[in-house]
Amino acid sequence: MFINFAVIVDPLLVLLCYQSTSSSQERVKVSLRVAFFVWWLASKNIKLIGLYKRNIWDIRFLPVFILFGSFHSFIKLWALCTHHEV
Repeated sequence: MFINFAVIVDPLLVLLCYQSTSSSQERVKVSLRVAFFVWWLASKNIKLIGLYKRNIWDIRFLPVFILFGSFHSFIKLWALCTHHEV
């Protein structure tokens, strides 16, 4: 599926979060950035809720899941850029 390009979208979301909160007061800035980080982690965990219901200790694989998503989106982007080559 060529929809989720985490290798592009995630850094852009972080950049936009930091730029949009840069003019806020320090307390508001920190709380908005923490809220963004919580939302980002929650959005990465939606597919894994069933897995966590069966075995909560599988949450330790969350960093691996996020890194694999980024690596997989890099592979999809590479395939898109080189689809004309044989």
